[in-house]
Amino acid sequence: MAGRVTVAKDIKGERRGQRAERAWRFTSACGSGPCPTVALVRRRTGGIDRLTLSLRSPGHYTGTGMFYAALRCGGHRYNRGESVPFTITVTITGAQIVNGIDIATQVNARYTNRTRKNRTRCVALPGHDAAVYIGLLLTLPPPTTGGASGQSPAGS
Repeated sequence: MAGRVTVAKDIKGERRGQRAERAWRFTSACGSGPCPTVALVRRRTGGIDRLTLSLRSPGHYTGTGMFYAALRCGGHRYNRGESVPFTITVTITGAQIVNGIDIATQVNARYTNRTRKNRTRCVALPGHDAAVYIGLLLTLPPPTTGGASGQSPAGS
C-alpha cells in the first residue's frame, strides 16, 4: 500500500506529508460476497499488526489494534515505552467478479492514532499520528478451506 502521513505530532522521525510503503494482507473466510469480518496483517516499521476488520456498511470495514513503541528516557531505551492504540478503516473502491466470486481489487485505507500512552516514569509529550493509504490488491489462489485473500504489491 502506498501511504502518506497526514498527522505527525511529537513522533520522532515522522513528519506530515512523508510517504510510507506498507505491505497489507487481507484474508477472508467467506467464499463470495461481503464477509462480516476480514483479517488484516499489516507490516510497518518495527513490527507487524494483526487485527480483525468488521463490516460497518457495504464496502467499509473498521478495526482497532495496539502496538508498543520504543521511548528514550533518562538515558535508557524502553522498547515498550509507550502504547499506541489505533484504528484502521478500509474502503473497497474497486472489485471484479472472478468465477462467480466478488473480489476486491482496490482499497483506500486510513490509519489513526489519537494519543499514545507513556509507560515510563519520565515526562514525555503524548504524540499522535495518522496516515492514508491506497493500493491495488493481488488476488492469491483461495486456500483449500475456501475463501479469498489478497496482498498489496508494495511493501516496506
